[in-house]
Amino acid sequence: MAVEDSVTGHDIVEKAKEFLGVPYRYGSMNPKRGFDCSGFTSYVFKALDIDLTRSSRTQIKDGVRIRDRRDLQAGDLVFFTGTRSKK
Repeated sequence: MAVEDSVTGHDIVEKAKEFLGVPYRYGSMNPKRGFDCSGFTSYVFKALDIDLTRSSRTQIKDGVRIRDRRDLQAGDLVFFTGTRSKK
């Protein structure tokens, strides 16, 4: 993922907030129709000239893995594996 040095995590969050209220729509990355999860992230990053793949299966391989959640910063993408939730 090539990240423009002038784009900050705050910039990513602010761009994403522009789409609050846009519905979820499977397989879509269109702000007028809706977004799915990876469509939303790829659309927001592309709007800021950041190259991010379209699929979450490939997005998880982009960038740098953060091992400690305390190191996360605004604009970071967080991925989970598996489908089980602990109660």
